Amino acid sequence: MFRRRQRLGSMDDRSVAEAAARAEWIERAAHCDLMTCGGSPVLQRRLGLSVAHCGPSLVLRSRGIDSLLFNRSFGLEDSMPDAVPLADSVVARFRAQAIPRYFVHLPAATQSDALRRHLHALGLSRYPRSWHVLVRERESLATGPLSQRVERASRRDAAAVAALMVSGFDMPEAAGSLIAAAVGAPRWHTYVVRDTAGEATAALLMHVDAELAHITLMSTVSTYRRRGAQRELLERAVSVALDLGCQQISAETGEPVSGEANPAHELLERTSFRVVRVRENWAPHGTRWHAAPSARAAL
Repeated sequence: MFRRRQRLGSMDDRSVAEAAARAEWIERAAHCDLMTCGGSPVLQRRLGLSVAHCGPSLVLRSRGIDSLLFNRSFGLEDSMPDAVPLADSVVARFRAQAIPRYFVHLPAATQSDALRRHLHALGLSRYPRSWHVLVRERESLATGPLSQRVERASRRDAAAVAALMVSGFDMPEAAGSLIAAAVGAPRWHTYVVRDTAGEATAALLMHVDAELAHITLMSTVSTYRRRGAQRELLERAVSVALDLGCQQISAETGEPVSGEANPAHELLERTSFRVVRVRENWAPHGTRWHAAPSARAAL
């Protein structure tokens, strides 16, 4: 784990808090937009998607996609005077749809353990790995030499992009329909790396709203990793966001763990992203990242 000074560079506490708030706003917007499936109510019903507000908390649920990426809540903090009843409401939302695996995000930089004790009493435990929220502001972008064929994806690429993300994040096949619907949709910028045959071997999804952008998903076919594809995708996305006038670009990835490689985090740092928030992930006891094999089948 990086020390606070190292992670936040020259940003003061107020700047960090403001950057984190902007990052959460655009991330919420991106996920809400993604859950609309490109405006398809049929697909929303088939996947059992819902977006609910519990006070300041946002609860994302997908009864048809057993994935922690699509079943989680934002905005719960122990500094809130009603944090405990709010936690009850958030957890009840997941239980009402019999969702077995979900994350309740909780900022790590908090003082009280009362909310954590209450979450534990509700049957949740702290997941072993926290997530980092990183942001990049409008500093200049130093790009490396291009060696890949990077293009903006079209609707024809939707299935390939979905397959890349499903495989890269070990999602159930049902999640592919949700991701495919975002390719070519308003506010979504999707880029792919193609091989010599024109097939997509890596992809990135970015959501842009007003002056903020959020890197939502990025994945590469296993046989094409370590060739610089993700670096070039990320540089393209950052360049586009800057050209569009975005004041801040955000992303989320797992925290570095001693003894484990973390190429996504290292790439973001090399591209001038810095950590502004650490999220503890609280989940039902025994939760693992991988879905049960039965949950990976298409609906």
